[in-house]
Amino acid sequence: MERFQGLIGIALIFALAIGISRNRRHIKWRTLAVGLAMQVAFAFLVLKWEPGFKALSWVAGGLTSLINFTDKGTQFVFGGLLPTNNNGFVFALNVLPVIVFFGALIGALYYLRVIQLFVDIVGTGLQKLLGISKIEGVWASTVIFLGQTEAPLMIAPYIRKLTKAELFTCMTGGFAAVAGSTLIGYSLLGAPLPYPAGSKRDERTWLAHHG
Repeated sequence: MERFQGLIGIALIFALAIGISRNRRHIKWRTLAVGLAMQVAFAFLVLKWEPGFKALSWVAGGLTSLINFTDKGTQFVFGGLLPTNNNGFVFALNVLPVIVFFGALIGALYYLRVIQLFVDIVGTGLQKLLGISKIEGVWASTVIFLGQTEAPLMIAPYIRKLTKAELFTCMTGGFAAVAGSTLIGYSLLGAPLPYPAGSKRDERTWLAHHG
């Protein structure tokens, strides 16, 4: 029965989305079909193909390591005030500096026009494949790695120009993804990691159930 839980969940989400749609005639069925096919193909590459799994782990690990550079700055600013794993967890010291650091980094990349190039390349590719806007494409491709907190910084200058449909897509996409930094935050709070370290079979099983 567990094998069908994912299919049942997808069917219920589609039914709910169609049921509460304000204009069913404007539903882009091609976008739904291509998006679902891409998700199935991506799941196959990650769960069944070793190089695909390693590539995803490398990208996610690299972004998580980048965000974790905040620890050095936090230690420099707060010194001994920064709690360790054994001394509890302070949201203002452990989480907020990550947002500040990433916001500054994205601002610098915008100044260097790196983000604009990323939007053109990734956004245009997903726009042609799925028939969505460039901003929606960039959001969908980054939120799975950065999470709902940091990903909005990638499209911050464009948010005021988004339509209601695009804004809704970004909001729902954020709730549909869990970033690696979030799992790290839970582990700092004392929650056990979802899979044993080094157990790739268990990692893939967990990813299939929750990814």
